Amino acid sequence: MGWRAITTDDVYAGLTKPEVTALSSGHLVTGQADPVPTVIDQVTLECREAIRSCGENRLHPTSTHLPESTIRHACAIIIYRLCSRFSTVLKVSDDRRDQKNDAMKYFDKVASCARAVERYGEDESNTPSAEIEVSENVPDRQWSREKQSGL
Repeated sequence: MGWRAITTDDVYAGLTKPEVTALSSGHLVTGQADPVPTVIDQVTLECREAIRSCGENRLHPTSTHLPESTIRHACAIIIYRLCSRFSTVLKVSDDRRDQKNDAMKYFDKVASCARAVERYGEDESNTPSAEIEVSENVPDRQWSREKQSGL
């Protein structure tokens, strides 16, 4: 896993087809910029602050990058905010509210060091792996009725 920026495709992947249509069909005031990149930037900064709050974490030097494992949670917050902003065309469902609340709890745990995220620059090759060691000395375990007579 690595660190990367959240894209509009990440956000749209979490929307239903009617939501994508409503969001992209021009419900903006003339001259108003697309709010999706702005909301992505705002939520990314908030998520990075949660990650930074735990002293054990190291952030990517690029201010738009998050650990891959956190992007799904950040997108839940972004989608909720977009639905709230465009509440006349995008309904804030209970599912969206629950997803946002779960994501906020996730980042609260990250901030309090109760949930680990990938630290930038950590060399994955130095991370100990759980390898299974197979012993060459396997005892003889042949079963027979005579050997099991007392059971």
